[in-house]
Amino acid sequence: MNIKGIRQRGENSYQFRVSVNKGGGRYERRTKTYKVEQKLSPKKLEEHLRHEYLKFKNEVLSGSYVAPERMTFTDLMERWRQDVEPGLSPSTRVLYDNIIRKRLLPEFGPVRMDQFNVFMLDDFLANLKRLDGTDKPLSGTVKQSVYTVLRNVFTYAKKKGIVTDNVMDNVNKPIYNRNMRETVSAYTPEEVAQLFSAMDAIPWPWPMYFTLILAGGLRRGEALALEWPDVTLDVPKLDHNGVPLLNTNSKPIHVGRMDIHKSIVNAKGKPAVKRTKTKTSERVVSLPESVTEQLKTFKSEWNQRKLAIGDKWIEQERKWLFCHMDGTYFTPGAANKQWQDLTRAAGIRHIRLHDLRHTAASVMIMQGIHAKTISERLGHSSIKITMDIYGHVMQETDQGAADSMDFLFRPNKKEG
Repeated sequence: MNIKGIRQRGENSYQFRVSVNKGGGRYERRTKTYKVEQKLSPKKLEEHLRHEYLKFKNEVLSGSYVAPERMTFTDLMERWRQDVEPGLSPSTRVLYDNIIRKRLLPEFGPVRMDQFNVFMLDDFLANLKRLDGTDKPLSGTVKQSVYTVLRNVFTYAKKKGIVTDNVMDNVNKPIYNRNMRETVSAYTPEEVAQLFSAMDAIPWPWPMYFTLILAGGLRRGEALALEWPDVTLDVPKLDHNGVPLLNTNSKPIHVGRMDIHKSIVNAKGKPAVKRTKTKTSERVVSLPESVTEQLKTFKSEWNQRKLAIGDKWIEQERKWLFCHMDGTYFTPGAANKQWQDLTRAAGIRHIRLHDLRHTAASVMIMQGIHAKTISERLGHSSIKITMDIYGHVMQETDQGAADSMDFLFRPNKKEG
């Protein structure tokens, strides 16, 4: 390969060279080492190198190029926002942006990239504090998120030839101590009954929305993003041998299922529809028979309302279960507002809307459902996450099982 301005240095390493006219017959040479990470055919490799070289040349000639030895963390973040941020999901972009703006730039902004070392980053991560100034301990998830952002930033810097080694390879990852996890809040069966008794206090369609979160263990955004094509209401209910179950009239019992594969989230102050949190969050969730009947009634009401709205129904592409009078979806903030109104009307302690999902998990545990089934139903990436979150509930249930057998081992008292 013979391309002007590009010289191969190693198997996958290339040097870009650009000469800059400084006037008076004087030229200065700018160089950059570029490493090709992926395997490419000779033709694709040449196209790729020409593209990267032209980007480098334009930066040099426009005066925007900063040599790696002089590049600061702030300079790197400018490039990161151009190259990496557009490819992130809306919610991930918000998370990364908050960590970069509020934690990393204030700490490392003027630091040159060649000045970072393991001790500096270890010390930073070990001494992370809450941003609200209180003395409460910082959650393990926040520490791990900061670590992840830093690791991805330095991986990007190495890929772009700004640093030769990824210093984060030797930085200690914050330990996520499950014993330090905040206690999960959940309603008791009695409080759930109070909650349902107050459903009439909130407007349609919110009673069905909260019912599905509890029945399916859904996340807030997953329930908001449900569309009618995602819901099936005529699935035959089978026994453990695969034989259809019949009701008292000898007719097949049908139940509902929900295909969970997307979510509505807040991204930089605006709602956005995105894929579910992780690949394992994509799942099919079965519904209880009673909830299926409620959902059938709800669908009939939904169709009647749509018909009554007529031309004012502006949503033509999607069929959101939970929507405004014009057919457009609700935002996460609207769900939070209705949840506050419902708990107030029910006269019970207020817990987060997300804790209704925890309530669903706790009920399943108390009913003796296997942890693996619960994990799959909730869409956790592994059963370990389920055990970490709900381990204490399972221990309580296990103790109850042990106590129920206590009478077998007590010695009989002899009458005196």
